Amino acid sequence: TSPALAWAGAAAVSIPIVIHLLSRLRRKPQAWGAMRFLWQAYRQRRQRLRLEQWLLLVLRCLIVLLLGLALAGPLLSGWAGRLGGPGSIGRRVYLVIDDSLSTRALESGGAPRFEALRDLALQFMEGLEPMDTVAVWRAGRPSEPLVERPTLDHTTVQRAIDALTPRYSRPDLPEALRQVARSLDVDSGLRPGEPQTMVVLVSDFARSAGYLDVAPPPPLRALAEKVQLWVAHPMPGAANMQVMSVIPRRRMVVPGPQSGSSGSLLVPVEVRVRRFDDGAAKASASVELALVDAGGAAVAPTVKRRVRWTPGQSVAMLQVNLVAPADAARPPGLTTGAGRVLTVRARLEGSGASDVLREDNELLAVVELRSGLRVAVVDEPEGHGPGTEAVPWSGETEALTPGRWLSAALVPDEDGRSAGPGPIERVPLLPAEVGEQSLGTLDALVVLRPDLLGDQQWDQLARFVQRGGLVWIFVPVVVDTTARWTRPMRRAFSLSWQIDLEPKVVGVDRQGVGLDVN
Repeated sequence: TSPALAWAGAAAVSIPIVIHLLSRLRRKPQAWGAMRFLWQAYRQRRQRLRLEQWLLLVLRCLIVLLLGLALAGPLLSGWAGRLGGPGSIGRRVYLVIDDSLSTRALESGGAPRFEALRDLALQFMEGLEPMDTVAVWRAGRPSEPLVERPTLDHTTVQRAIDALTPRYSRPDLPEALRQVARSLDVDSGLRPGEPQTMVVLVSDFARSAGYLDVAPPPPLRALAEKVQLWVAHPMPGAANMQVMSVIPRRRMVVPGPQSGSSGSLLVPVEVRVRRFDDGAAKASASVELALVDAGGAAVAPTVKRRVRWTPGQSVAMLQVNLVAPADAARPPGLTTGAGRVLTVRARLEGSGASDVLREDNELLAVVELRSGLRVAVVDEPEGHGPGTEAVPWSGETEALTPGRWLSAALVPDEDGRSAGPGPIERVPLLPAEVGEQSLGTLDALVVLRPDLLGDQQWDQLARFVQRGGLVWIFVPVVVDTTARWTRPMRRAFSLSWQIDLEPKVVGVDRQGVGLDVN
């Protein structure tokens, strides 16, 4: 379809003319005896021979010209469009195809919805004119173009559509339309109100997408002013059940009183099941929950719960406790104290005819089982520095410093006030000892004296948080050092909020009402 083919065809027309002219070069005649009879016959048929030669020349030229123009057919159509020929102005078409998870739903004939959407897109392609340019976007997350720049090569576009398969993600038509709008801004010659640009949405418009329930953002409203928007008919609704969410109540589980007896690990899980069906409420299903390792092997007993629906109910919530043995937190071949990442698998079973989409019947969530946690308390040695005055414990003679208060809260013994053995290991840490080596074996850090940390130690705490650690910072009793530690803390953690550098002292009057005595 290159323009060079048209010019080459036109130039080749001169070849028969040159041959004709060369054949008519005048030569000096040589008379001989029988020539007079030949000349007499030639004069009688000369007019007829000239007419045949001219017709032959014209036919040869037309054959060469038509061959060149046939190879450059689109260029010829473009010339017709510039000359104002009817129906010769090509349109710019952007085809947006929904390939999300909902299009895998099975129709009554057993075929997925996506096949009908793909056939519709191919039928639309067959109805385009030769001069229409086409670009194709897929709307399943992440939205991306199949053919980004509008092209005249309809065959390539049809092959790309025919090879398209649905994804396992939600649809994102707004993002696909934003990308189309940006592509339109790049194209030149586009003016508002002109009908030569079309955006065609091919989707089943599943109710779970929710993109028809909200107002379109400003970029999409601006797109509607530039183009004609064509939308496929939504497909009819169908009965379906899905595992909507699986949420472990705790992402990290350690042994303790809440974890059951015999040192077992209790993993509480919240499961939500959603139903898309306006029929009777007799449909029921079972949810099977299992705690599995990376190979899919169960490390805890499987639990099944029945889901029953009431009229008008669309979402059912189940609270399930998975009980795993204590050694489930110990990876094979590793010592006690190491963590183990496992998967909570929720699988919907027995939904039958009330479920047209099998791919959304299973959902996974990650939980970490730990046999223990190491928590460091950053404080000065007991009995040194301000704020170490003893505080009476429930009126008894024994007293607790702030560090001992925190130790009793983290690791209480049966009396509830002093450190004892348990799943949380308290590690005392001096402010000067905070560094990469000391933080490498910790899960959490409680800082009682942030005013004693330097800039490098604050940077180490920030990197510790980036690796997934927990840092809990207490305001020290020494109030005149606030500016010393709040500024480096805000810098290290990139905090947007400001801490008041001037403390406010609040008293209480005789009626128990607070007073600002500053």
